[in-house]
Amino acid sequence: EVFDFCDVVQAVQTVLHLATAPGDGVVLHTPSYPPLWKSLRDMGRRQIDVPARVDAAGVHFDYDQLEQRLLTEQATAILLCHPHNPTGHRFPVDELVRLVQIAERFDLLIISDEIHADLTYDAVHVPIASIAGAAERTVTVHSASKAFNLAGMRHAVAHIGPERLRHAVHELPDHLLGAINLMAAEATVAAWTHGDDWLDAVVAHLDRNR
Repeated sequence: EVFDFCDVVQAVQTVLHLATAPGDGVVLHTPSYPPLWKSLRDMGRRQIDVPARVDAAGVHFDYDQLEQRLLTEQATAILLCHPHNPTGHRFPVDELVRLVQIAERFDLLIISDEIHADLTYDAVHVPIASIAGAAERTVTVHSASKAFNLAGMRHAVAHIGPERLRHAVHELPDHLLGAINLMAAEATVAAWTHGDDWLDAVVAHLDRNR
């Protein structure tokens, strides 16, 4: 089931509020998009870093080390930025499978910010929720704001897999999180329905720049 939010950060914070508690550990790949770690800090969640290692072959994360930490450090969720901001790392399928296996082993919710999904160069984006075993424990958050330059319109959508979370979001008072901007929602529909040619040109332009 898909829910509307005013932006991606609001969706992430809402899920963290409903699914985790102050003091809970949340796994985060670092360095990180500042609003994500700031959300964890401001909400009193304990950040469990998965530090990036960069070499000539690209960006790497040590999941063996993460699993060792999770044996002794309590955690409730993985907060994933996929593709990763700020490194630009695109998580390949085998890495997504490993993350899902870790989530299953330690019973972690996956909150996946996939706002840059439309801006990949060398391969089609693979949502982590499409990996076997992931859908029922994953919240996928997306927006047209990055790819279509609509950030000022303020609109995002979240697909919420876990049934308990869907119920919890439904039970929130109607205007507690603010009302959705109807113009922004229509702009999102227009971008995702009619914007393919424009987006192809943007990605080609960005690829030339890089």
